[in-house]
Amino acid sequence: MDFDILLKKFLKEELSPEELTTFLAAVKEPANEGTLREMIGEKLDNRTYQGLSDPAKLPEMFRAMLEKAGRPHSAQTREIPTPGIRRIFIGRRIAAAAILLLAGVSCYFIWGNKHQQPPTAKQESRESRFRNDIAPGGNKAILTLADGQKITLDSAADGQLARQRNASIIKLTNGQLAYQTSPTPPSPSGESRAGEFNTLSTPRGGQYQLTLPDGSRVWLNAASSIRYPTAFSGKERKVEITGEAYFEVAKNAAMPFKVNVLSGGPEIEVLGTSFNIMAYDDDTTVSATLLEGAVKITKGASTRMIAPGQQLIAGKEGSMHVTTDVDVQKTIAWKNGKFIFYNDDIRVIMRQLTRWYDIDVRFAGVVNDHYTGRISRQVNISQVLKMMEAAGGVSFSVQGKEVKIN
Repeated sequence: MDFDILLKKFLKEELSPEELTTFLAAVKEPANEGTLREMIGEKLDNRTYQGLSDPAKLPEMFRAMLEKAGRPHSAQTREIPTPGIRRIFIGRRIAAAAILLLAGVSCYFIWGNKHQQPPTAKQESRESRFRNDIAPGGNKAILTLADGQKITLDSAADGQLARQRNASIIKLTNGQLAYQTSPTPPSPSGESRAGEFNTLSTPRGGQYQLTLPDGSRVWLNAASSIRYPTAFSGKERKVEITGEAYFEVAKNAAMPFKVNVLSGGPEIEVLGTSFNIMAYDDDTTVSATLLEGAVKITKGASTRMIAPGQQLIAGKEGSMHVTTDVDVQKTIAWKNGKFIFYNDDIRVIMRQLTRWYDIDVRFAGVVNDHYTGRISRQVNISQVLKMMEAAGGVSFSVQGKEVKIN
């Protein structure tokens, strides 16, 4: 049966259990997304479907229709991709999982429809929980020079910020810092200043990019820092980090690149590679995920090697184990401007939101749900929270910088 026919029957609540199964499979196909949006958009514009005068009611309408259509189905587990965030339902009937799919689709109309009517009193009351909205983070960082001078990069003008030894420190556009080196002039005293270190730190709600003196590139996530020499010399290149960073290391076989994790984590040694390190103080583990190249990781007397697509997880008590077939795109989603969750505990998700939106989280009750989905890191926090609410299991309110979870 054609998808548009199934969709029309769905909107009229006329799908049989067998047709519902076919419809749910078809609605996941990218080729049908245009038909789905066009059909529902037409109903919104023409106001021909009872109840569609208030687009915010779409998730509830879909819930009612799908629950009615899906009652005959037995319990089973389904994983359904959606444009938003949805809850993983274990042991629920297919209709319950389908609710999340359509709730996610309906979010497009809640936030994207240009023909919305004025909010009702009930909707206004619900929306008041998010009046104290919080914007996403951005390119913010503080550079601390070897002499202790601090430069706030988000307010500094583009161009040369300082000069150290034979390196000019340049603020580029779009949240980037670079070191441009020139031949080292002779020192009058004959002494080297290679032992000088700078530190780049991002606050909660900040991120920044750095090109090190050797040409290696570093992306710093929120609430992170990297300490590095103003010039690499000797037999190795060594930096120290806290928080989360993604590295693209310049190749130099004669001078291995090493990363020390300051929160009790391991030392990571590479020759030329791309990898991500996550080592926040409020996490119980440190993880290193390899995208390409080769990495040797040492913690105490233990040494492990990981290959591309693998992740090493080190416990702060000393344990280490390697996980294969890691979803590296999920790991570096933050670098690419996204949140990607896959069956993630809500507390893990809220720690990410805490760092990026600079919020404080308070759990008002016991919440143990897991969520899967993806969303841009460039939206206000209310949009993230509303999409999680649409998935079910929780409700949120925002007061100042505090997000309360019920």
